[in-house]
Amino acid sequence: YYLFYYYFPQSLFHQILVRTIKWTQSNNVPSPKLYYRRGKFILDDQHLLILTASPMIYARMKVQIIRNNSNINNNNNTMNTTTTTTNNNNNNNKNQDEINPQLADPTIVAKVRKFLESLLNEIKSTWMRRLTFQCKVVCPCGKICDLHKTPYCSNNSCLHFLNLDHCLSNPIVECSFRRLPTNQYRS
Repeated sequence: YYLFYYYFPQSLFHQILVRTIKWTQSNNVPSPKLYYRRGKFILDDQHLLILTASPMIYARMKVQIIRNNSNINNNNNTMNTTTTTTNNNNNNNKNQDEINPQLADPTIVAKVRKFLESLLNEIKSTWMRRLTFQCKVVCPCGKICDLHKTPYCSNNSCLHFLNLDHCLSNPIVECSFRRLPTNQYRS
């Protein structure tokens, strides 16, 4: 996730989508699929990038890098999805790769992060000088949310995050619930 403090306008998300289209098209991959507050980009023959803008109240963008499942026919593997909304939590509108994702190649993840960081810093220096953002990951602590009384609640209002830079530089980080190992982020 990229968290934008207090303000993430839709026009900024559109700028990110347009520049991501330009970046991915330089690799001669199929055209991206654009939906309301969501874009799907093919990075290479094995990886899919999905950018999703959360509702405006949360001021954040979800970044997913998914490795394509190898057990699916490659012709059906690209993008078999229909329009989804961020409030819809069912799996009917997701392709098999989104339902059962595999871990992405760390070099691809680093490449995408470097691209997004440089893109956001460029937008900050030329267009929105007060733009503040941080790259975060959803905390895997399993704390039971107060609102829904379920562990690992994925509702937008129940998520809490860890700073990705802290996870990459420390073997153990603390959230408000417990201490967590960071091996999954550092590999």
